[in-house]
Amino acid sequence: MKKHKKNALKKQPVPNRLKVYKVFKKHPFTLEELLHFGSTQHFSDDRQNRRNAALNRLLDKDDYLDCIMSVDHGHPDGLELHCITHSGLIFILNEFKYNMKLPCIITILNARKNQLTRYGSENYQPDAYTLQKCREHEAHGDNKI
Repeated sequence: MKKHKKNALKKQPVPNRLKVYKVFKKHPFTLEELLHFGSTQHFSDDRQNRRNAALNRLLDKDDYLDCIMSVDHGHPDGLELHCITHSGLIFILNEFKYNMKLPCIITILNARKNQLTRYGSENYQPDAYTLQKCREHEAHGDNKI
């Protein structure tokens, strides 16, 4: 009978920071354009309540994209584009599908302050308004929609 090594059964630690490859100084698209990109099947099927809440209730009328960055989240489908709005929403896109002009929106997150710090201060520094919106998202449990 073989003995299992204890280390083989341990889960690997999750990094506390995302690996950011590129921060776009000039945004390749606007928030209005992003809203017309189309959704992946995963988002279309599983996340309709979150999508509707984000677009109808949480997105500010005069909102804009604050930061766009290419992120390696370790997903098998490859790199993601994380598009952060001034009101604290994070649109996550599949970068390959975006480049191929295919429906690419994977999900929308209602950012919490600690999520934004995972990008690293050298990549993104939210202002006081965005941080306040993040506190509101967290207090209302908006990511649990």
